[in-house]
Formats: sequence, structure tokens, C-alpha cells
Amino acid sequence: MNDLIITSPEVAYGVATINYDFSGTDKSIDEIEKRYSGLVGEKKEIKSICAELNKLKKALNDEGIRIEKESTAGIKEFRKELKKRTDRIDSIRSPLWEQVKPVKKEEPKKEAKKIRITLMFEGDENYIMDMITDAEINGIMVWEVK
Repeated sequence: MNDLIITSPEVAYGVATINYDFSGTDKSIDEIEKRYSGLVGEKKEIKSICAELNKLKKALNDEGIRIEKESTAGIKEFRKELKKRTDRIDSIRSPLWEQVKPVKKEEPKKEAKKIRITLMFEGDENYIMDMITDAEINGIMVWEVK
């Protein structure tokens, strides 16, 4: 039954590369750093500067996310198309597997049974009280038998 084969998809691909130059970005950040590093000012002014820096950071990060999405779009589309094929194989396999999959054995229900054990302690009163205390701590009910 080892005659099952599948033709591999024809795919042309290469190692993903991205060329980048952060020198202009680094110069801009250097200027911002010189301007604001060690700055002391009014609370309102500092909050405004921080808000502007947050906007710059978000814009730079958003641009990186956009570039990453564009550069990986082909890979995502390939994975999506490949998944369609593996799902088709699963749809063929599933009904067959249902016929032969191991059946889970039902374990018999365990019933809790109460038992009563009678123990007799001999010794001085302190020893017996210690034994009773230990038993009660461990969930054992103790009765005095006369």
C-alpha cells in the first residue's frame, strides 16, 4: 500500500533578503538626542515633548510593520494555499481513521466506600491525645468507645 505519492508543488523561491540603511534615521535620532537629552523644563512642556517622541516612535515602528507585511505577503499566500491542500488530505484521511482509531477504554466508575476501622491505643493520656489529634488532622474521624 506504499504506492501513495504526491507531486510536490512547483515553487520558485530564494532566501529572503532586505536591504536597509538606517544612517539617515540614526542622524535624525542623534539630533533629537542632542536637543532633549538632560532637558529640564515645565511639566506641560515635557509632556508635549514626550507625546511628540511617542508619535515619532509609532510612525517608525508602523513603517517597519508595513515593510514586513509587504515583504512576507508571498510567503503568507503560499502557506495559505499549502494549507488548503493539507486540509484536503485530512478530509480524505479522517473517515478512514474513524474506522481504525483505538477505542478509549472506559474505566469503571470508582465508588467511595466508607469503612470503619477500630484501633485501640494504650499508653498515657498525653500519647493517646497526640494520636487522636494526628488522626483528626489527617481527616480521620475519632470516637471514644466505652
